[in-house]
Amino acid sequence: MPEFDCSICSRRFPSQAALTVHREQSSLHQENLAVLDQLAAHSDGLICTLCLRQFSSRPLLARHMRESQLHRQNLVALEAQPSDSATVDGALAALDERGLRYSTRDTRQLDAASLATAGLQRAASTAVRPASLPSSPPPSPSLPRGNSTAATPAAASSSSPTTSPASPSLDALDATVPAVLLAVKALTLRAKAAARTDHANPHITTRCLALAHAAKAYVSAVEQLVASRRLPASPASLTLSDVVSLAATRALFRAHLAAQLSQENLEFYEAVQSYKVTAPTRLAATGAALVRTFLDPATAEAEVNVSGAARAFVHSSLASPNAATLRAAFSFAERDCWRNMRDHLSSFKEQRGDELAAALRAPWVECSRGLVEVVERLQRAVREVGEVVEGVEVECGAVVGAVWKGELWLD
Repeated sequence: MPEFDCSICSRRFPSQAALTVHREQSSLHQENLAVLDQLAAHSDGLICTLCLRQFSSRPLLARHMRESQLHRQNLVALEAQPSDSATVDGALAALDERGLRYSTRDTRQLDAASLATAGLQRAASTAVRPASLPSSPPPSPSLPRGNSTAATPAAASSSSPTTSPASPSLDALDATVPAVLLAVKALTLRAKAAARTDHANPHITTRCLALAHAAKAYVSAVEQLVASRRLPASPASLTLSDVVSLAATRALFRAHLAAQLSQENLEFYEAVQSYKVTAPTRLAATGAALVRTFLDPATAEAEVNVSGAARAFVHSSLASPNAATLRAAFSFAERDCWRNMRDHLSSFKEQRGDELAAALRAPWVECSRGLVEVVERLQRAVREVGEVVEGVEVECGAVVGAVWKGELWLD
């Protein structure tokens, strides 16, 4: 019995009439076809409407579509009509929006490649290398590109950089995150589909999921890198909040306060931060322990210098325990310790300026080097997937392109 395939979602139907009804009732297909028609009109029709690769001649495009099993099921007629860049940008934006909007639809109606690739290719054009790190040596080996046929010409031309950007844009690096997350969704859908249909080759599911996990790790590494770079660049601009929030600077500040015989203020501050998230049933007992350690002159080894009003508030709260009152009382006492620590901030920055500068730079260096390992893992996953999944080069190449163009390196 003959079967009829939908060229977009690859579902099979017993008759042409059933296929026609399926297409007419699916708003997803109607939007897909409208967007693909706009893309097909770009570059005199020499663009693959599924993976958005451009070709120098029509025979090369035809060969590309014939040799890809993925494209055999998704052939779309190309119209050789001129089009401006605004139309193409609008079509790409529509693909991006649909990729997110239909991510929870029935996977049989979702063509992972057509939804994910448009956003990834645009991210690849804006991807950047890590910022320049003057005192860290560059790693010598270049990273392999993997089995990627979706790499753009721009990516190939920039594979041998000679200078690093003087003022790199972390916003551009951060902009690759949504595109990679979109590819994660596409790869996960492909893995689930393979698990249902291709029981003879379980490696497809395993390796597609491995690539999705590697892409998630990349996203996490980029977020940490961006967060580390948002720290103050100079010790002179540090606030007390910055000092106590970063582990490296907090350790230096603790040593400075110890030299000034005032470390109990930082210890009390840290204890109160933990106290604020203590379970309500343990607040009274924990509060009494804090009083014995920091506020009671008879038992405290290093009594903190707080006002009489703060002490009275704490003692009255312990006499009639209430979760909100107890937290408020210790927060009130904490303000005096905060003022005491702020009095030492200027001398701290003056005396330990060099150590502070190194401590501020350390998270950026660590995150940058960690990102190198994450990208190497991502590239290995790309190669492994390409060995067993025909047509997956669309997602793989787009993921790699969204990470960086060319070699990954640090100054």
